[in-house]
Amino acid sequence: VPSLYQGRFLGRIPELVVMAGPYGSGKSTVGQMLAAGFVSANWEGLQSGAMLCSWEDIGSEVKRNFNLFGQRSGVDLLSKVSFVRRHPDNDRLISWYMDLVRYHNERYGTRFFVLDPWNEMDHQKDIRTSETDYVREMMKAFRRMVDKLKIILIVATHVPAKNIRGDGTIEPFRIGHAFGSVQFANKADRGICVQRTKMIQARDARDPALPDFGHTILRLDKSKVERLMGIKRTVALRFDPETFAFSADTKATQEIADIWKD
Repeated sequence: VPSLYQGRFLGRIPELVVMAGPYGSGKSTVGQMLAAGFVSANWEGLQSGAMLCSWEDIGSEVKRNFNLFGQRSGVDLLSKVSFVRRHPDNDRLISWYMDLVRYHNERYGTRFFVLDPWNEMDHQKDIRTSETDYVREMMKAFRRMVDKLKIILIVATHVPAKNIRGDGTIEPFRIGHAFGSVQFANKADRGICVQRTKMIQARDARDPALPDFGHTILRLDKSKVERLMGIKRTVALRFDPETFAFSADTKATQEIADIWKD
Protein backbone atom coordinates (compact mmCIF):
# COMPACT_ATOMS: atom_id res chain seq x y z
CA VAL A 1 0.00 0.00 0.00
CA PRO A 2 2.65 2.63 0.88
CA SER A 3 4.42 2.02 -2.45
CA LEU A 4 1.60 3.91 -4.22
CA TYR A 5 3.12 7.09 -2.81
CA GLN A 6 6.82 6.33 -2.63
CA GLY A 7 9.75 6.67 -4.97
CA ARG A 8 8.99 9.03 -7.86
CA PHE A 9 5.73 10.31 -6.41
CA LEU A 10 6.91 13.91 -6.10
CA GLY A 11 7.12 13.96 -9.88
CA ARG A 12 3.41 13.07 -10.13
CA ILE A 13 1.83 15.85 -8.11
CA PRO A 14 -0.59 17.56 -8.20
CA GLU A 15 -3.06 14.75 -7.64
CA LEU A 16 -6.69 14.61 -6.53
CA VAL A 17 -7.66 11.19 -5.14
CA VAL A 18 -11.03 9.73 -4.17
CA MET A 19 -11.08 6.72 -1.85
CA ALA A 20 -14.45 5.01 -1.43
CA GLY A 21 -15.73 2.15 0.69
CA PRO A 22 -18.36 1.07 3.23
CA TYR A 23 -18.31 2.08 6.89
CA GLY A 24 -15.60 0.14 8.72
CA SER A 25 -13.88 -1.02 5.56
CA GLY A 26 -10.48 0.41 6.52
CA LYS A 27 -10.40 3.68 4.55
CA SER A 28 -8.88 5.57 7.48
CA THR A 29 -6.20 2.93 7.92
CA VAL A 30 -5.31 3.04 4.24
CA GLY A 31 -5.24 6.85 4.30
CA GLN A 32 -2.86 6.85 7.26
CA MET A 33 -0.69 4.21 5.59
CA LEU A 34 -0.45 6.20 2.37
CA ALA A 35 0.40 9.40 4.26
CA ALA A 36 3.07 7.56 6.26
CA GLY A 37 4.54 6.07 3.09
CA PHE A 38 4.71 9.47 1.41
CA VAL A 39 6.42 11.17 4.35
CA SER A 40 8.83 8.27 4.88
CA ALA A 41 9.85 8.15 1.22
CA ASN A 42 10.32 11.90 0.89
CA TRP A 43 11.63 12.55 4.40
CA GLU A 44 14.65 14.70 3.63
CA GLY A 45 12.90 16.98 1.15
CA LEU A 46 9.94 17.94 3.34
CA GLN A 47 9.57 20.48 6.11
CA SER A 48 6.12 19.13 6.87
CA GLY A 49 4.87 16.06 5.06
CA ALA A 50 1.19 15.38 5.68
CA MET A 51 -1.97 16.71 7.31
CA LEU A 52 -4.83 14.40 8.23
CA CYS A 53 -8.30 15.70 9.02
CA SER A 54 -10.20 12.64 10.22
CA TRP A 55 -13.48 12.82 12.10
CA GLU A 56 -13.84 9.14 13.00
CA ASP A 57 -10.32 8.41 14.30
CA ILE A 58 -8.90 8.74 17.81
CA GLY A 59 -5.85 10.95 18.01
CA SER A 60 -3.91 8.60 20.28
CA GLU A 61 -4.46 5.71 17.86
CA VAL A 62 -3.30 7.78 14.90
CA LYS A 63 -0.15 8.72 16.84
CA ARG A 64 0.45 5.07 17.73
CA ASN A 65 0.08 3.98 14.09
CA PHE A 66 2.54 6.57 12.80
CA ASN A 67 4.99 5.64 15.54
CA LEU A 68 4.83 1.98 14.50
CA PHE A 69 5.35 2.85 10.83
CA GLY A 70 8.20 5.19 11.73
CA GLN A 71 9.95 2.47 13.71
CA ARG A 72 10.02 0.27 10.62
CA SER A 73 11.24 3.05 8.33
CA GLY A 74 13.65 4.56 10.86
CA VAL A 75 12.20 8.09 10.86
CA ASP A 76 10.24 10.22 13.32
CA LEU A 77 7.06 10.58 11.26
CA LEU A 78 5.14 12.50 13.90
CA SER A 79 7.50 15.45 13.56
CA LYS A 80 6.23 15.93 10.00
CA VAL A 81 2.57 14.86 10.28
CA SER A 82 -0.34 16.95 11.61
CA PHE A 83 -3.63 15.45 12.85
CA VAL A 84 -6.32 18.13 13.05
CA ARG A 85 -9.89 18.31 14.33
CA ARG A 86 -12.34 21.16 14.72
CA HIS A 87 -13.98 22.11 18.01
CA PRO A 88 -17.36 20.38 18.34
CA ASP A 89 -19.12 23.74 18.62
CA ASN A 90 -17.89 24.79 15.16
CA ASP A 91 -19.18 23.60 11.80
CA ARG A 92 -17.02 21.34 9.67
CA LEU A 93 -17.32 23.41 6.54
CA ILE A 94 -15.60 22.69 3.23
CA SER A 95 -14.48 26.34 3.16
CA TRP A 96 -12.86 25.91 6.59
CA TYR A 97 -11.04 22.80 5.42
CA MET A 98 -9.76 24.43 2.24
CA ASP A 99 -8.48 27.42 4.20
CA LEU A 100 -6.70 24.98 6.52
CA VAL A 101 -5.05 23.22 3.57
CA ARG A 102 -3.85 26.54 2.15
CA TYR A 103 -2.48 27.60 5.53
CA HIS A 104 -0.53 24.36 6.11
CA ASN A 105 0.83 24.44 2.58
CA GLU A 106 1.97 28.07 2.81
CA ARG A 107 3.16 28.01 6.43
CA TYR A 108 4.74 24.55 6.62
CA GLY A 109 5.12 23.44 3.01
CA THR A 110 2.79 20.47 3.55
CA ARG A 111 2.22 18.46 0.36
CA PHE A 112 -0.04 15.53 1.35
CA PHE A 113 -3.59 15.92 2.72
CA VAL A 114 -6.34 13.49 3.76
CA LEU A 115 -9.99 14.49 4.28
CA ASP A 116 -11.78 11.60 6.01
CA PRO A 117 -14.66 11.27 5.45
CA TRP A 118 -16.57 13.56 3.12
CA ASN A 119 -19.86 12.42 4.66
CA GLU A 120 -18.98 13.86 8.08
CA MET A 121 -18.47 17.40 6.78
CA ASP A 122 -21.21 20.00 7.32
CA HIS A 123 -22.17 20.73 3.74
CA GLN A 124 -23.88 23.99 2.83
CA LYS A 125 -26.01 23.22 -0.21
CA ASP A 126 -28.81 25.27 -1.68
CA ILE A 127 -32.02 23.25 -1.62
CA ARG A 128 -32.41 23.99 -5.34
CA THR A 129 -29.03 22.40 -6.09
CA SER A 130 -28.92 18.67 -6.81
CA GLU A 131 -26.41 16.44 -5.05
CA THR A 132 -24.66 15.79 -8.36
CA ASP A 133 -24.28 19.49 -9.12
CA TYR A 134 -23.06 20.19 -5.59
CA VAL A 135 -20.41 17.46 -5.69
CA ARG A 136 -19.32 18.62 -9.15
CA GLU A 137 -18.76 22.18 -7.89
CA MET A 138 -16.93 21.05 -4.76
CA MET A 139 -14.69 18.69 -6.71
CA LYS A 140 -13.96 21.49 -9.20
CA ALA A 141 -12.92 23.68 -6.25
CA PHE A 142 -10.68 20.91 -4.91
CA ARG A 143 -9.27 20.43 -8.41
CA ARG A 144 -8.31 24.09 -8.70
CA MET A 145 -6.73 24.12 -5.24
CA VAL A 146 -4.76 20.94 -5.85
CA ASP A 147 -3.42 22.21 -9.17
CA LYS A 148 -2.55 25.65 -7.81
CA LEU A 149 -0.78 24.43 -4.65
CA LYS A 150 0.68 21.33 -6.34
CA ILE A 151 -0.35 18.98 -3.58
CA ILE A 152 -1.86 15.52 -3.10
CA LEU A 153 -5.37 15.52 -1.65
CA ILE A 154 -7.20 12.30 -0.74
CA VAL A 155 -10.95 12.60 -0.17
CA ALA A 156 -12.45 9.56 1.57
CA THR A 157 -16.14 8.91 1.14
CA HIS A 158 -18.68 6.14 1.61
CA VAL A 159 -20.67 3.99 -0.79
CA PRO A 160 -24.46 3.53 -0.54
CA ALA A 161 -25.90 0.76 1.61
CA LYS A 162 -27.13 -1.06 -1.52
CA ASN A 163 -23.47 -1.82 -2.33
CA ILE A 164 -22.95 -3.59 1.00
CA ARG A 165 -23.96 -7.20 1.55
CA GLY A 166 -25.07 -8.08 5.04
CA ASP A 167 -23.63 -11.60 4.97
CA GLY A 168 -20.02 -10.41 4.75
CA THR A 169 -19.46 -11.47 1.16
CA ILE A 170 -17.99 -9.02 -1.31
CA GLU A 171 -20.05 -6.71 -3.47
CA PRO A 172 -17.73 -5.29 -6.15
CA PHE A 173 -18.10 -1.55 -6.65
CA ARG A 174 -16.36 1.27 -8.47
CA ILE A 175 -15.39 4.80 -7.57
CA GLY A 176 -18.38 5.90 -9.61
CA HIS A 177 -20.58 4.34 -6.92
CA ALA A 178 -19.34 6.79 -4.27
CA PHE A 179 -22.23 8.14 -2.22
CA GLY A 180 -23.87 11.19 -3.74
CA SER A 181 -22.53 11.52 -7.26
CA VAL A 182 -20.51 9.96 -10.05
CA GLN A 183 -18.68 13.31 -10.14
CA PHE A 184 -16.31 11.97 -7.49
CA ALA A 185 -14.98 9.58 -10.10
CA ASN A 186 -15.11 12.02 -12.99
CA LYS A 187 -12.93 14.66 -11.32
CA ALA A 188 -10.38 12.37 -9.63
CA ASP A 189 -6.91 11.56 -10.94
CA ARG A 190 -6.80 8.37 -8.93
CA GLY A 191 -9.65 6.27 -7.54
CA ILE A 192 -9.21 3.71 -4.75
CA CYS A 193 -11.90 1.27 -3.59
CA VAL A 194 -11.55 -0.24 -0.10
CA GLN A 195 -13.52 -3.22 1.23
CA ARG A 196 -13.13 -5.62 4.14
CA THR A 197 -14.26 -9.23 4.37
CA LYS A 198 -13.79 -12.33 6.52
CA MET A 199 -15.30 -14.66 3.93
CA ILE A 200 -11.96 -15.50 2.28
CA GLN A 201 -9.82 -17.94 4.19
CA ALA A 202 -6.17 -17.16 4.75
CA ARG A 203 -4.33 -18.75 1.83
CA ASP A 204 -0.76 -18.05 2.81
CA ALA A 205 0.93 -19.64 5.80
CA ARG A 206 0.29 -17.62 8.95
CA ASP A 207 0.68 -18.18 12.67
CA PRO A 208 -2.59 -19.86 13.75
CA ALA A 209 -2.28 -18.11 17.10
CA LEU A 210 -2.76 -14.71 15.49
CA PRO A 211 -6.28 -13.23 15.49
CA ASP A 212 -8.04 -13.24 12.15
CA PHE A 213 -8.90 -9.69 11.08
CA GLY A 214 -9.99 -10.82 7.65
CA HIS A 215 -8.82 -9.31 4.40
CA THR A 216 -8.64 -5.71 3.29
CA ILE A 217 -9.54 -5.54 -0.39
CA LEU A 218 -7.85 -2.68 -2.18
CA ARG A 219 -8.72 -1.81 -5.77
CA LEU A 220 -6.94 0.85 -7.82
CA ASP A 221 -10.03 1.65 -9.84
CA LYS A 222 -8.91 4.80 -11.64
CA SER A 223 -5.40 5.68 -12.67
CA LYS A 224 -5.15 8.72 -14.89
CA VAL A 225 -1.61 7.89 -16.02
CA GLU A 226 -1.01 4.19 -15.42
CA ARG A 227 2.68 4.43 -16.31
CA LEU A 228 3.21 6.71 -13.32
CA MET A 229 0.27 5.94 -11.06
CA GLY A 230 -0.02 2.17 -11.24
CA ILE A 231 -2.03 -0.35 -13.25
CA LYS A 232 -5.69 -0.75 -12.31
CA ARG A 233 -6.08 -3.97 -10.36
CA THR A 234 -7.42 -5.51 -7.14
CA VAL A 235 -5.37 -7.03 -4.31
CA ALA A 236 -6.20 -8.84 -1.06
CA LEU A 237 -4.17 -7.80 1.97
CA ARG A 238 -3.84 -9.03 5.54
CA PHE A 239 -3.72 -6.27 8.14
CA ASP A 240 -2.02 -6.61 11.52
CA PRO A 241 -3.11 -3.74 13.83
CA GLU A 242 -0.43 -4.65 16.36
CA THR A 243 2.31 -3.67 13.93
CA PHE A 244 0.25 -1.35 11.69
CA ALA A 245 1.32 -3.28 8.61
CA PHE A 246 -0.26 -4.86 5.56
CA SER A 247 0.97 -8.05 3.95
CA ALA A 248 -0.04 -9.44 0.57
CA ASP A 249 -2.06 -12.65 0.27
CA THR A 250 -1.29 -13.76 -3.26
CA LYS A 251 -3.74 -16.64 -3.51
CA ALA A 252 -6.60 -14.64 -2.03
CA THR A 253 -5.75 -11.89 -4.52
CA GLN A 254 -6.35 -14.34 -7.37
CA GLU A 255 -9.77 -15.18 -5.95
CA ILE A 256 -10.63 -11.51 -5.46
CA ALA A 257 -9.61 -10.70 -9.03
CA ASP A 258 -12.19 -13.20 -10.26
CA ILE A 259 -14.91 -11.65 -8.08
CA TRP A 260 -14.01 -8.10 -9.08
CA LYS A 261 -13.74 -9.07 -12.76
CA ASP A 262 -10.18 -7.83 -13.23
